[in-house]
Amino acid sequence: MSALRLLCVFFALAAFAGAMMPACADPAAPAVACERIAGQAQDGRAPRCIASADFDRDLCQAIDRLAERQSLPPGFFARLIWRESRFDPNAVSPKGAEGIAQFD
Repeated sequence: MSALRLLCVFFALAAFAGAMMPACADPAAPAVACERIAGQAQDGRAPRCIASADFDRDLCQAIDRLAERQSLPPGFFARLIWRESRFDPNAVSPKGAEGIAQFD
C-alpha cells in the first residue's frame, strides 16, 4: 500500500470514527450536494459522490482528483483538510470559512 493511500485511509477512518461524514456519504443526499463536494465529471457523467459503503476509497479518489485539478500534492491536500476541519463538512472557522477545506 502506498504512503498516500495509507494516509488517505487513515484520515478517512479517523473522520468516519468521528461520525461526521460528508453529505455525499448519505445515499439519499441530493445530487447538488455531490456536485458541491466532487464536481461534475469532465466527460459529462453524473457527479461523483463519496458513498458510505466505499467511504475511504471514494474519499481518497476525490482528494486525488481535486488536488490534481488545483496542482496540489494529494498528501498535502489531505493533511490540509484534516488540519482545517477533521473532514467535518459542517465546520465553520472563527473567520467564517466553511466546509472541509475551510474555503470562504
